[in-house]
Amino acid sequence: PATARFNFTPPKTGEYDVRIAWQPHENRSPNALVIVEGAKSGTPEQRVNQQEMPPIEKGFSSLGTYSFEGADPASITLSNDGAKGNIHADAIQLLPIEPAE
Repeated sequence: PATARFNFTPPKTGEYDVRIAWQPHENRSPNALVIVEGAKSGTPEQRVNQQEMPPIEKGFSSLGTYSFEGADPASITLSNDGAKGNIHADAIQLLPIEPAE
């Protein structure tokens, strides 16, 4: 399968809202595979519909909350394995979730 992989090291240990961005199109996959590696918690694999506009501003879609260790390398991979159409990868975004006071 073809893949697009984003490698990163989280800036610090903690929980993050992990987001991916793509441009929707009718030729994109309605079931693109997304794999999150290196997280201590969260859903390691899920499918996203890249025919639809991502719901968050600037074209992002949240994959959910993941816990990472700050010194450990991690990655997010988009794959066409089992996909019915093209996959498209623009960017990833990690937003730290601050603990409630």
